[in-house]
Amino acid sequence: MNARTTLRIAAAALALGAAAATPAAAAIQHEFSGSFTAQYVMTNFNNTAVTRDFAYNPDGLPADPGTASFFEQRVRLGYAAKFDDHLKFVSKFELDYSYYGDSSYGVGANQGAAVGADQVNLETKNLYLDFTCPITGVNAKIGMQEYIDSFEGALIWADAAGIALARPFGATTLALGFFRLYDTGAVPGNETADLLTLDGSYQFSEGVKVGAAYYLVSDDRGDVTITVHSLGVNAKATLGPATLNGYLLSQFGDAGDGRNISAFGGNAGAEMKVGPGTARTEFQYSSGDDNADDNTVKSLQTFYGEYWYGSHSLALLTRDDYALTADNGVVYDLGFGGRGSMIASVGYDLPLGEKTALSCNLGAGWAVKDYDRSGPALGTEANVKLTQQLYDGLTLTVRAAYLFLGNFYDGVAENGADPNNPWDARIVLAYTF
Repeated sequence: MNARTTLRIAAAALALGAAAATPAAAAIQHEFSGSFTAQYVMTNFNNTAVTRDFAYNPDGLPADPGTASFFEQRVRLGYAAKFDDHLKFVSKFELDYSYYGDSSYGVGANQGAAVGADQVNLETKNLYLDFTCPITGVNAKIGMQEYIDSFEGALIWADAAGIALARPFGATTLALGFFRLYDTGAVPGNETADLLTLDGSYQFSEGVKVGAAYYLVSDDRGDVTITVHSLGVNAKATLGPATLNGYLLSQFGDAGDGRNISAFGGNAGAEMKVGPGTARTEFQYSSGDDNADDNTVKSLQTFYGEYWYGSHSLALLTRDDYALTADNGVVYDLGFGGRGSMIASVGYDLPLGEKTALSCNLGAGWAVKDYDRSGPALGTEANVKLTQQLYDGLTLTVRAAYLFLGNFYDGVAENGADPNNPWDARIVLAYTF
């Protein structure tokens, strides 16, 4: 067989293969999504130039931490292959620069913004299959996926590998999930930390929805098993011009050190059209523990550092909605180091034309237990931000925040000094597609 005949046969085979594959390939819908965020930050917050995932702690450090100024960037990319209305594959990735000029030619997340670039820093966030069973009508998500608890992510808000099942029954929706958070034993399955989730909700009417949730964390990686049960209710209702939301939750279980867990928390929020803008308010409480020597843990337990709580209006007192790699807050988690926390905030959003908006916010925080401190007051924050929409999906935001520290931090800095009041200013360019 000569070369020309061979090429003809190969071409015919390729054509037949393409013809056979075309209907299936054409049926796939390719969906791309993502976001780009770059921001310039000036701050004296948390005593480091570029901080990552830390609660504010000025104890024993210089009262004046200096001023950090840096550029930070995050890109998130999503791709979904939709085979039909009941089956799709979902993937999401992230690339972060903690600050421009950090490093290059290396391997590791959150780095690579120094001259030359060429850093291996792609982070895989989600890889899962999303389908609805044609027999039972149950929707299943299997794989590495984002999971947010029914309490605004206060206990767990994380990417986790597992199985999430959900099915509607009229106005009721039930959901069941299992996630393997850690598996660290020599034999897989023998030493694990697992999360079991059970959620239910009922839609009373178009504007009124109530729900209940139960979460079980079981961690047998140590000599004794840690067991945390979280049980609570949540609700959201639109009543005339006002929207109300909130949750109540309790925790019980075995802390694994001979102590029982008995803790609780709650949150309530409201927003309403007032004049030309929208007024908002929110209150949060979580129990605290002032006796580590008794047999009961009374502070709310969050899960493995993978949680997120922010008032969605404050920048320093709680974690910041604009946080990227540098992610900080006075109340970084609701347990506040076992002391418990209480936060109240108010805000007002004012449109200044079709593409411009102003937001002003005020909040205060307290430690529920203030042992070994001068008082419970964490501080009072004021912030203001101005947002301009440049194009569809592209916004430019300028924001400034200042925190007046309370008596909880009196005399805790180096040489018994009071730490300087934290502040933060930033310019944020964000695009979503």
